[in-house]
Amino acid sequence: MALAKPADLFTKDRAFTFSFPCRQTSLSQATLVSWTKGFSCTGVVGHDVVLLLQHAIDRRKSLKIQVVALVNDTVGTLMACSSIYRDCKIGVILGTGTNACYFENLDNVPKWTGVRDQTTKQVIISTEWGALGKHGCLDFIRTSVDHELDESSLTPNQQIFEKMISALYLGEIVRLIIVDLVQRSILLPGRMQKSPSLGRDYNIFLSLRGSFYAKHVDDIECDTTEDLSITSSILTSIGIQEPSYDDCYIIREVCKTVSLRAAKLAAAAIAVLVNRVNLPSVTVGIDGTLFRHHGKFKKNLTRTISRLVPRTHRLVLSEDGSSKGSALVAAVHRHMNETVTSS
Repeated sequence: MALAKPADLFTKDRAFTFSFPCRQTSLSQATLVSWTKGFSCTGVVGHDVVLLLQHAIDRRKSLKIQVVALVNDTVGTLMACSSIYRDCKIGVILGTGTNACYFENLDNVPKWTGVRDQTTKQVIISTEWGALGKHGCLDFIRTSVDHELDESSLTPNQQIFEKMISALYLGEIVRLIIVDLVQRSILLPGRMQKSPSLGRDYNIFLSLRGSFYAKHVDDIECDTTEDLSITSSILTSIGIQEPSYDDCYIIREVCKTVSLRAAKLAAAAIAVLVNRVNLPSVTVGIDGTLFRHHGKFKKNLTRTISRLVPRTHRLVLSEDGSSKGSALVAAVHRHMNETVTSS
């Protein structure tokens, strides 16, 4: 959430950043379609989240706040970056979840029910691409591990694409692969049988969903030590005692492969949008932990997009884009209202 400077001392305009799929019918009206990224809260799906927030604020008599806009985090990222880079036409989130938005010509949006005139030539489309794959279009690249992760998640058969590339799920993909390799005696062969005292630690890691994080994937992938001591230390910290060099090497290769696949899939989706806007030069504003903190992921993403996009483009990190972008939306809303009033 972010505040715009108020025109008076009594009521503040607030833009509400909300990173979940909504059916938005106006700047300040949006019905939640579904929860994602492992979140769940009763009594919200199918309701106007802006109205729910406003009612909650109004119950606090001391808060003089008017919610004037709901902004998706991708839109906030796009707004923040486009205020700096005039050719920024795409906003992307690559973090706990993933999504993208872009500027589309209004003539290509048959669902648009708002005003169509010379002053409104483009609208921002939130693609909600994390939901891609629900009807099977990604089945040709999904593995048995992808299916297992999906079936054991809080939202089976939803957010299929997101479950293949976002930070919330990368660690779990690696853990499930490790479990499979252990069961096939490729990893840690005979260790659980030979060391019963360590069995409990192994069992905790092998059975506890979510015990391997995206940060582990990045740290292991970037391990360049001769003896893979960083990988060994990470594995020891999560309960795999005294892993061999071969164990560490195999797990590092698994982390590299899972991270590379995620980066290439994200790159393919971004490339589609860059080619879609069809401009000589396009800037893509990106926020999220994967792009911000995972160096190998970012490098692979950038390299793959360069292969897929023939035109000039650049990827820029959005600094606190959601907050700054939503503040810009609130400020623009205030300015437009004051302009209309004064005229």
